[in-house]
Amino acid sequence: PNWESIISHEPARSDVPVFINARDRRDAADVRFGQALDELHESLNACVKGILSTSVEVYETTSEKLNQLEDELKLSFDMNEKSRASMEAKLEESAKAAQGLFSNLMMNVSQGFVRRK
Repeated sequence: PNWESIISHEPARSDVPVFINARDRRDAADVRFGQALDELHESLNACVKGILSTSVEVYETTSEKLNQLEDELKLSFDMNEKSRASMEAKLEESAKAAQGLFSNLMMNVSQGFVRRK
């Protein structure tokens, strides 16, 4: 509308400038509100990206540590199994040797009893 021509008529002389002033203030407030929303959106976006980045870093670090621990456990189990098998074989050899020594001892003892008689 042509506000200049509207202002020239009564009672618009006092009402139109007030309306135009209020409209300008509202438009300025709308602009400031839009800017504030944009800033809030950018801030929130940066915050969310930071949280996601931290979450990814924690996940990757934890995953790496868990994989490393799993590999170490597998290696320990393998070493323990080899050690157990080795000790079992040595124990069987020792048992056979002890059985042989015991047999020899019993033979010597029995031969000693036979010689004494």
